[in-house]
Amino acid sequence: MSKLSESKLKKCLRAASKESLEEIICALYQSNDLSKQYINMRFNAEEYAAELVDTYQKKINRCFPLSVYRDCKIAEAHRAVKELVKLHVSPGNTT
Repeated sequence: MSKLSESKLKKCLRAASKESLEEIICALYQSNDLSKQYINMRFNAEEYAAELVDTYQKKINRCFPLSVYRDCKIAEAHRAVKELVKLHVSPGNTT
């Protein structure tokens, strides 16, 4: 089974009806947390971005306990930063 290329995907989306696109987006929204966060960023960016950055900041801070260096969870912190980048949070929101 081969994957759908981005150009073929765009062609399929252009041919789809509005109702069909709504169903696809709603199913994607319900499928996983990263999709849900991305869609919230796209349509509710002003209010959601600050909350999202705060959540990820807490995740990253938990990965680096101040008391013992060997307990650092660098891979987990790296995953959190990658997820935040995937969500296209603007640099102004990450300070």
